[in-house]
Amino acid sequence: MLTEEQVARVLSNAVWCARMLPGSVGPQYANVWHSLMAMAPVDDSYPEDKRLRVYPDAALLADLDLATEWMTWLPERVRPIFWLRADGNRWRFIARQVGLTPQYCQMLWRKHAQEIIRRSEIVTYGHLRDATGT
Repeated sequence: MLTEEQVARVLSNAVWCARMLPGSVGPQYANVWHSLMAMAPVDDSYPEDKRLRVYPDAALLADLDLATEWMTWLPERVRPIFWLRADGNRWRFIARQVGLTPQYCQMLWRKHAQEIIRRSEIVTYGHLRDATGT
């Protein structure tokens, strides 16, 4: 069974993976990505031929795909809370960004993480067991 910690880990991996990808995410995911994910993580002042790009492996890409699917299950107003938390931000910062209290943001995160867990029990993802070590 999926836990809240595993949900948080998959989302964190997805954010990290998205930052490694060149450019922005495809148009099919445009409505589920928070604006902070739309930025390319490359410093353009460094010469193109000298840039070192690190591309994500298959497990990280699978987590990104899984997290993007999960975001479609959530209401639009909750998605930024999930992405900002997955990016490692504190609850106080997240609350300021979305205009809520930190406690309410935590409550929304837990409530909707439980919804992700409930809906994920219906669909099984083999790579999730491998990525979480269970």
